[in-house]
Amino acid sequence: MSQFANFLLLVVTLAVVGHTHAQTVLTGVECTAKLISPRSDVASVYDGAETIYIFGGWFYDPSDTLIPYADTHAYNITSDTISVIGQLPRTSWSGGAWFDAPTGNIYFLRGDGTFLWQYTPSTGETISHGEWRGDSSTVTLVRTWNNKIFAFGGLTDATAVYEYDIRTGVQGPLGTLPAPSELSVGVYATELESTFLFAGLMGTWAPSLMVHNHSINATTTRATPTFPSFRHGDGSITWDGEFAYIAGAVVDNGARGNGIIKFNLDSVEAEFIPVNGLADQLTSTSTVYVPGLNRIYIIGGYDLRNLDTDQIWYVDLDQGKTKN
Repeated sequence: MSQFANFLLLVVTLAVVGHTHAQTVLTGVECTAKLISPRSDVASVYDGAETIYIFGGWFYDPSDTLIPYADTHAYNITSDTISVIGQLPRTSWSGGAWFDAPTGNIYFLRGDGTFLWQYTPSTGETISHGEWRGDSSTVTLVRTWNNKIFAFGGLTDATAVYEYDIRTGVQGPLGTLPAPSELSVGVYATELESTFLFAGLMGTWAPSLMVHNHSINATTTRATPTFPSFRHGDGSITWDGEFAYIAGAVVDNGARGNGIIKFNLDSVEAEFIPVNGLADQLTSTSTVYVPGLNRIYIIGGYDLRNLDTDQIWYVDLDQGKTKN
């Protein structure tokens, strides 16, 4: 074979490899266990061991009436089993939850932002941890450093950022976003000591997302014009220690796609990754990352037909990776 032919073969090989990499497709696997009933906009949190706690949610009945729920599920990732372990003091949907490892408590903010609840898995007790100032519906609850949490956005306060110290109970407005961002999603990056907010512009399928980065040293806002977009309020986010992943109502090339957005918080680069096996055009779902399995769980939501689901899926992020 001539040198020129060898060169052409190399070019073709590299092109095929590059194309294959760009077309990486993941697979969502249905869990055997299901929610007690179909529902969307649950709040889910992983306890660092083998349990995912799932709070509330809502369901639209055939007459298009919204039915909110107050039950709490416990899903065991080892046995793939689920049970209802209690009831919240009030119905809740579109809220946020955070697991506090030092105490073993879960902090949960209802979608209407009225109260911050403290749930103790060891006793099953739920108590009010304090009244939340401002309407933070639909809320994103993000853990930060120094025992603080953030709540972003709200239907009536769409540019607000709130801060709450769970140890002292001190709370108050932290700042404002550059544009209304109701129903946003956020994540706290432990290693970077920064909280990132991803916000679709209110009332639109945003062609781009804003990234609001609040760190110990500074607060910055960066636009990401090439970012795959998602419908405001319909996305859910999780963090694997390196990348953020957004699932639910994700848009790829202008249309709702079946997949997730993978976002590098350091470089502010993103890509759409197709995921087979999920409900068609799943939205208003909840995501949880389990580090020991390098796996994302996707919980509940509704599909293209506007039908709520009781399904739980998992997506292994190691799919397609070469093992050394």
